[in-house]
Amino acid sequence: MFFVGAGFSVPLGYPSGGLLPKRLIEYLGGQAGPSIKNSLASYAPEEKRSELLRTIQSFLRYFFNTTLEGVSTVDVGEFYTLAHSLADMPTLFPFPPKERTAISTLFQDLAIVTRTYFYDIFKAFTMPPDSARLLESLDPNADAIVSLNWDEELDIFLCDQDFLDREVAYTLRSWSNATHREPTYLLLKPHGSVGWYTNTQNLGNKNLYLVAERDDRIPNRSLVAYEHPELPRDLANRRRWTGLEYPPVITAPTFAKRFQYPEQLQIWRDVLEICAGAREFVFLGYSLPPDDYLTRAAIISAQRRSHGVKCVVVTQGVGDSLLRSLRSAFGAELDGRNFLGWSFGSGDESLPDALDDQLRRSPVLLRDSDDRRWGKADRERRLRR
Repeated sequence: MFFVGAGFSVPLGYPSGGLLPKRLIEYLGGQAGPSIKNSLASYAPEEKRSELLRTIQSFLRYFFNTTLEGVSTVDVGEFYTLAHSLADMPTLFPFPPKERTAISTLFQDLAIVTRTYFYDIFKAFTMPPDSARLLESLDPNADAIVSLNWDEELDIFLCDQDFLDREVAYTLRSWSNATHREPTYLLLKPHGSVGWYTNTQNLGNKNLYLVAERDDRIPNRSLVAYEHPELPRDLANRRRWTGLEYPPVITAPTFAKRFQYPEQLQIWRDVLEICAGAREFVFLGYSLPPDDYLTRAAIISAQRRSHGVKCVVVTQGVGDSLLRSLRSAFGAELDGRNFLGWSFGSGDESLPDALDDQLRRSPVLLRDSDDRRWGKADRERRLRR
C-alpha cells in the first residue's frame, strides 16, 4: 500500500495543505508563481474574480476575525469545514440575502479555483527523476496506491508514458474486472480529484470516461473524468469554459467527510478492504493528519486482521507531531527504523532500491493490544513465518 500525500507533490509546484487558502487568494488576484501561467486571469472576468475575493473577505471577517492578508493564520481544516457547512446550510448564520447567496456557493467556487490552479501547475512542471523512477517500479498486480491529493499527477503519469501503455482504475472492482491487455494500476482517490465532474453537467470534451468504469456495484455511475488534464467545455451551449464554471468533485479537508456521490463512498470502502489485505505500508509525503480519521481506522483495522504489518515513512524529517500521529495508528514500537530520510524532487533515481532495503530492515509492527497476548519470542517466531 502506497499512501501519497501533499509532500510528494510539493516539488511539482503544488502548495502544502496549510498554504492552499493563501495560494488560492493570490491566484484569484492574478498571481501564480514562477513559470506558471494564470489561466483564471486569462479566461475569468476580472469582475467575477473580484466578487469572489470580496466573498472570501467577508467569510474570513465573519468567522475568523481576519482579512485576506491574514489567511495564513487560519487552520485549513476549519476553513474548509465552515465553507462546506455553509454550502449545505446557507441559513445557519444570519447574513444579508446577497451575502448569503455568495457564501452558499463559496465551497464550489473554491473547488473551481483549485482545479484551474492545479491545471496550470501541471502544465508548468514535470515529474522529478526520483519520483518518476519510484512510480515506474510499481507492480500493477501487487501494489495499490491511495492518493490523498486532488491533483492528477499520478493519474496521468501512470497511464500516459510513451514507452509503455498502461491504464488506471479508480475502484477495486474496476481494477479486478480490467481486461489487463495493458498493465492496470489501482489508484484510489478517497478525497476526489480536480479532474472529476458530475455526469449531469453536459461536459463536452473528447476522451470522457466514467470514474467507476466496469464496476457493477455502482448502478448509477455519476462521476466522469478525462484521459488528459483538460478544462471542461459546455456542451449544451456549445461554448468554451469561461473560468468559473463546473466544480470538480473533491472532498475538502473537513472534520466530517460528506459523500455526495456513490463512487466516493465506494472508494472509501475499497480503501478499507485493500488495507485489510496489505502487509506493507509505505507513506510518501503523507503524515496521517489527526483529522484523517477514516485512513487511520483502515490501517488499524488491517493490523487487527493480520499478525502485523511493515511500515516505512519516506520523509525529509521526523518531528514529534509526525511520530505521534503515526504511532496512533501503528503503536508505540514505531521508531527511527521505520523512516527513510528523503527529500522528494531530487535527481537521485535510487529511491526504489533504498525503499526496498528499508522495508527489509524495518520491524513488523504490532498493535499494543496484540503484543500483550504474545511474548517477544512468540512474536519473533510469527514474524519469521
